[in-house]
Amino acid sequence: MIAFCEECGARIQLTQAEVDSSPGYIHCRNCSEVIKVAQPKRLSVDLEVRMGEDVLKMDPARPVLTMGRKRHNDLVVRKRKVSRTHAAIVYLEDQYTLFDLSLNGTFVRFDRGDEVLLRKNKIALQGTGTIGLGRTLPFNPDEVISFRLLDKEGR
Repeated sequence: MIAFCEECGARIQLTQAEVDSSPGYIHCRNCSEVIKVAQPKRLSVDLEVRMGEDVLKMDPARPVLTMGRKRHNDLVVRKRKVSRTHAAIVYLEDQYTLFDLSLNGTFVRFDRGDEVLLRKNKIALQGTGTIGLGRTLPFNPDEVISFRLLDKEGR
């Protein structure tokens, strides 16, 4: 299992014994921040994240997805206003939550609705939508990060 630290951006690999012995949280090994432990066995839906040709699926095997400029991220976005680890999506408390970890903010639009700006904040992802890292949502289709929740049949 992987735990994600909102404070420092660390991804921490946990053994099953560590998960079983934790009281629902651990302390980050880098910065000592309290981290809730995502319980992937409770996933009721999957999440698909796309950018250009890249398609990533969040499921019990991947309860954390990071986005940013550096190679260590699951989704790499090489733009000037994108932080090294800009944002993360974490399955937490039975929902997928987008966390902004950047200085420039993260923009989210749900199903053609209004655009929401996150600055060091979080928002639960619902239905379908788009995400912009460090700037308003781009018009170039290859630069758009889109997401959609999938039921267990993949719809």
